[in-house]
Amino acid sequence: MSKNNRDAKGRFVKGNTLGNRFQEGNKEGQGRPPLPSNAIKKLPKEAREQVYAVLWTAISMHNVKEAQSYIEDQAKALPECGMALQVCLRALLGKNGFLALMDICDRLFGRPQQAHQVDVDANVSGVTINVASKESAQILQDIMDQPASK
Repeated sequence: MSKNNRDAKGRFVKGNTLGNRFQEGNKEGQGRPPLPSNAIKKLPKEAREQVYAVLWTAISMHNVKEAQSYIEDQAKALPECGMALQVCLRALLGKNGFLALMDICDRLFGRPQQAHQVDVDANVSGVTINVASKESAQILQDIMDQPASK
């Protein structure tokens, strides 16, 4: 055995005792914590709406302590939503609280959309376009019928 329990190629040798070793029964702290939106998504629709109502009220409060106590009280008052609210609270108060907040707000309000105006000048011939619905076909036909502008 050489320095740091490594062989000539730098790989750990059998019997290495350096570092934290995996033990069969020790599974605590492994894996990522659940995202709030994934915990909420598994709830029935009525419970999901209650959770989002509680979170919206908590997000609009003035300080973290007030919001934390409100979510904890609601977790006790709404037993069908309690686990999801606890997951959300843990995520909001954790290291990546802002990401959890963005995740919740994305579900409440939808992700922001960015509109792009594109100027395209092209001549196309011999192209077949298959459209699934009559509405889409009409929109496409209206676009095709517009005169080209320069």
